[in-house]
Amino acid sequence: MTYTIEGTAVLVDEDSSPDIPTVQLLSAIQKYAVSIVKGVAGEAKIGFFNAGPMIAMSESMVFLSDLTFDSSSRNFCLVVEDIDMDAKFYMRPCGSLTKQSNKKLWSFDHKGQIRNTNNPQWCMAWAGGKKKELWLEKCDTTKKTASFEYVKSQKAIAVTNTKNDKKFLIGFNTVKKYGKLRLYGVNSKNTAVSSFLMMVVPTHVLSDAPSAPPSGEPSLPPSPMPSDLPSKQPTPSPTAKPTRKRTPSPTAKPTSNPTLSCDVTTFSDLIGAIPADDGSERDIKLCSTPIIFTEQITVSNKTLTFTCPNSDCVLDAESSSSLFLIDGGTISFDGITFKNGSAPGMGGAIHIANAGGSVVVITGSKFINNKALGGGAIFNGSGGGSMEITGSEFEGNTASTMIGGNNIYNENGGDISCNDVTNTFEFPPGGITSDNDFQGNYPVLLCIPNCHVDRPDWIGDEYCHGGDYNIGYNTEECGFDGGDCETYNSYLNCTVEYPGRIGSGYCDDGDYNTEECGFDGGDCETYNSYTNCTVENPGMIGSGYCDDGDYNIGYNTEECGFDGGDCETYNSYLNCTVEYPGKIGSGYCHGGDYNTEECGFDGGDCVEFNTLYPNCTVDNPGLIGSGYCHGGDYNTEECGFDGGDCETYNSYPNCTVANPGWIEDGDCDGDAYNTDECGFDGGD
Repeated sequence: MTYTIEGTAVLVDEDSSPDIPTVQLLSAIQKYAVSIVKGVAGEAKIGFFNAGPMIAMSESMVFLSDLTFDSSSRNFCLVVEDIDMDAKFYMRPCGSLTKQSNKKLWSFDHKGQIRNTNNPQWCMAWAGGKKKELWLEKCDTTKKTASFEYVKSQKAIAVTNTKNDKKFLIGFNTVKKYGKLRLYGVNSKNTAVSSFLMMVVPTHVLSDAPSAPPSGEPSLPPSPMPSDLPSKQPTPSPTAKPTRKRTPSPTAKPTSNPTLSCDVTTFSDLIGAIPADDGSERDIKLCSTPIIFTEQITVSNKTLTFTCPNSDCVLDAESSSSLFLIDGGTISFDGITFKNGSAPGMGGAIHIANAGGSVVVITGSKFINNKALGGGAIFNGSGGGSMEITGSEFEGNTASTMIGGNNIYNENGGDISCNDVTNTFEFPPGGITSDNDFQGNYPVLLCIPNCHVDRPDWIGDEYCHGGDYNIGYNTEECGFDGGDCETYNSYLNCTVEYPGRIGSGYCDDGDYNTEECGFDGGDCETYNSYTNCTVENPGMIGSGYCDDGDYNIGYNTEECGFDGGDCETYNSYLNCTVEYPGKIGSGYCHGGDYNTEECGFDGGDCVEFNTLYPNCTVDNPGLIGSGYCHGGDYNTEECGFDGGDCETYNSYPNCTVANPGWIEDGDCDGDAYNTDECGFDGGD
């Protein structure tokens, strides 16, 4: 298996190596010369070859951190919590590249956007606002205020506000590492911002293709090339023989499928083909030419069948309206593609209003890129109507997180049956996902073959749901919670209240920390190595944060390995006494008792601050140079005008506002900000 890490390709024997090599190995590869590494590589079955200076923009990649997250050797990758609007980003165990790959695989495009590889219509986004938060948005709706790039020399993912060219770096809280990712200033001392390794994942890792060509030679990644340049045709090797095209025999005659008759070519034709009288029956044959909708079509109390005799029949609303409002009757669609429907309310493609008197049958059809407040593709309204879907596909449909139902929203008990229905998020293989795709006041889980649970969005969310409180998830019908219970189920005699805690990265004691449960799936390995250590929360041992003081008694002791080694830095300052020892050496400069000679000037965190601004006295020195302008004592000459953060604000000498950092941040703020003195909010 071949990986590319920042220009160095690594060939790993799949039988003896994990899905992703450990960060320690990757760091070694980068740090030492190839000649030194080859000795180790021989035993590990690892080979090296040159893969060029940079990756092609179209390659898939994962971003992993070289920081240590827990006592295990697991790598942690940048993942999005869900493929949905406004979903947040976190660092989570990388695991298998193929499991939940839609949440961890990314690629850069030529516009500086980071797109999800499996769902390229979704992009990482930052609106240029104050919160400095990252979330997922549709690429075509993402505000064009942010450009992303990977800075190899800094091991950083940089974000530029395109309105004012301010740069920020993506990072996370180094103490509470499992929180949301956010933006930090370029001068931040947070070590997470410079911890990202970018690993290119070849296509064959995620497909059924062989990992190496038949000759046994390792296959090189595609040549690095800007996406806007034409690619060169490969030059055949000297020994390669040209391939000849097969010449058809003289007697062979080309065959063609006969064109069947159709009735409807344009939107006007479609309107005219629908009878006006209630109770009418008609078969309407669509032609293959795409039909562009200019408004929603209402169908009431009729029996109509829409078919596509020659395939490839597309009804495209071009995001201007919904496609059909069905109010009673029996309506059938066969072989139709519903595309780009958009509704401000419910049902992006089809809205079934009078469900009690409506029967809708959908066969061999597709619903692509439709959107609505609820029921991105289909809304089945109140009244208990009937809908049957067979052999159809759903792709890229979206609904608001407030209501849900990316594909279907079924209101108040309408009958729905699904047979052989698939979409882009398949669970189980060949089945249907449950990630907010099918929602409603009454279950529509018949669309998830044989899997019936109360919270379908929990399936495949990387947490094992089971036990007495979550019945039905950890079953074969539900793919053992979409694969989330794989670790827990490997311990056949383990019975605990919350199976998701097994192998979660945090040591839970009691019934979890037993041989039957693999000592909490390996999470308690560090804690158990201290046989005489007894503390209330074993998971805090070796967590990367020094637990001591009045609130955490017993952790920083010899019996507990001085908090599993976490207190090594703090303990090196014998005369340092602070309320929260874990803050010492955390990467963030704290003032007061922490920034003293006895405490090593906050374990070295405040050395740079003290050197640059010796006369700066503020309560929170870590805010200096954070990328956000703070007023008051921070915006003074002694403090470097907030470490340079207030340069923009200070360019408006007559501007006086409560939050100087809001000036020219990409958001238009009214009142005192939107004045001539403040440059009309710095141009926002």
